[in-house]
Amino acid sequence: MKNINLNESVWQIATTNVVTVFADTPIEDIRDMFKLNNFHHIPVVDIGGLLKGIISSADLVKAEKLLTLSQLGNRKFTAEIIMTAFPFFLNPDDTIMEAIELFVENRFHALPIVEDGILTGIVTTHDILEMTLKLPELVVED
Repeated sequence: MKNINLNESVWQIATTNVVTVFADTPIEDIRDMFKLNNFHHIPVVDIGGLLKGIISSADLVKAEKLLTLSQLGNRKFTAEIIMTAFPFFLNPDDTIMEAIELFVENRFHALPIVEDGILTGIVTTHDILEMTLKLPELVVED
C-alpha cells in the first residue's frame, strides 16, 4: 500500500463516473436513483455538464415530507425545486486536506469537482474515510 499525502490532489480519491440528473428530472426518478444506488448525493447538471446544483438524500426526504403535508400533490416536483443551487465545489487540483477542511467547517458530506464549470467528479466524506482505512500512514507535508 502506498502512503497518500493530504496535500495531493483530491482527484486521487474522487469518483469520476458520477450519476447526475437534469433540472427537470421528476422527484420520483430521483427517489428511484437513490434506492437503486449506494450514494447519497446527486449533482444536477445541464445538457453540457455544467453544474447547476446538488441534491442530497436528506433534501429528497424533506421534499417528500412537504408533499405529504401540503396540498401540493398535483404540482410536479423536479430536481430544480429541491436542489441546493450553486453548491460549494472543488477544482481537480484542490487538495485532499482542503476537501477535509470544507467538510468539517460546513458539515458537508459531498463536494462536486468542477473544471471550467463542468462537473468532472465528486468526493464524499465516505471517500475520505475509505482512504484512511486503506492506508498504513497518512502524510501531511508543509
